[in-house]
Amino acid sequence: MNHIEHVKQEKSNTELSKRQRILLTIVILFESVALCLIIAAIVYIFSPEKELPVSGQEYYTQRYHKEASEQQSINQEDQIKKYLHQEQVQTNDPAEQKTVENKQSKMVQEQQQSEDKEIQTLDTHDPDSPDLSFETGLDDQESRVAGAVYPKPGIDPDKDIDPDKGINPDKGIDADKDIALNKSIDPDKPMLALTFDDGPYEAVTNRILDILEQYDARATFFVLGLQVETHAETLQRIHSLGCQIGNHSYNHKYLHSLPIEEIRKEIDDTNNLIREITGIEAKIVRPPYGAPNDYLKEAIPYPLVMWNVDPKDWKSLDKDAVISEVVGKVKDGDIVILHDNYPTTADACEIIIPRLIEDGFQFVTVDEMMRHRNISMTPGKAYYNAHIEGNN
Repeated sequence: MNHIEHVKQEKSNTELSKRQRILLTIVILFESVALCLIIAAIVYIFSPEKELPVSGQEYYTQRYHKEASEQQSINQEDQIKKYLHQEQVQTNDPAEQKTVENKQSKMVQEQQQSEDKEIQTLDTHDPDSPDLSFETGLDDQESRVAGAVYPKPGIDPDKDIDPDKGINPDKGIDADKDIALNKSIDPDKPMLALTFDDGPYEAVTNRILDILEQYDARATFFVLGLQVETHAETLQRIHSLGCQIGNHSYNHKYLHSLPIEEIRKEIDDTNNLIREITGIEAKIVRPPYGAPNDYLKEAIPYPLVMWNVDPKDWKSLDKDAVISEVVGKVKDGDIVILHDNYPTTADACEIIIPRLIEDGFQFVTVDEMMRHRNISMTPGKAYYNAHIEGNN
């Protein structure tokens, strides 16, 4: 009997030992996987190529900007060819066809010059420059990359702009002198401010200006210095039609990641060009990619004009999609952001402007809308609309 019990005990011990080995193997396997994950996480965190996404924002990161610009150029060229092909199909007159061909050649050449200049700009960007938080309302220290050295934000005492007093008229950017108040504006009727970024582009911008002129409407154009250099006549026409000119920087860089001196150079260089061509300076600024945090508000000595209606014309490249995001949805005091480097945006404006005029809207500049709504624009503050609330 004892022998039988001994055999059973040994068999039980053997089975227990097998279960223990299996369990131990599983534990070791899990520990190995966990260790691999920890090592991978450490490598990722300390990798110099690491890029963290900007949560909740739709702005490009510097890493992808060049690729996005190249894709944008392809889309623009396709749209231009499609638009001109439609013109060519509609005419059988050899002389008119020749005119269309010349127009196409000029548009493509103009686009290529703009692309070459932007590529040169991108090539000079320091890939190691720190990026700042795009989130608004953050503490100045919290909004910057840890360890980076920045100049202390603040208004340059050498500038004749006092944040508490607004823009100094002696600097030549007084609104009453530089932008003629549209006497035909009815303050009791709804107003809408169309704004156009990234131009001027001769072909598209002039199409938009034709539409504005046809309907006695006004808009605001936030121009790039590099575009102004090669499209001076278009900028002059913007000004002569009573539209407002805003500053969108010179090279469309990420101002959040630049020292204050470079930020102001981007703004000043563009204003110098605007002054040479039109005799005035832009008195409002729209930072490239938006999101004006406290750092930019202190660094840029002008009011920052944002938007509260974004049809994303740059993303859809679809006239109907843009129209559907504006018509029937906008309200009095809204600021709409568009881009005057896409033919589809001009196509959309051909429908949007007369349709909304029929609905009782007046198309005015940002400055006109703010003044008629008794909103005083001061440096260091961002304006998203003329609703008073929501601006900061």
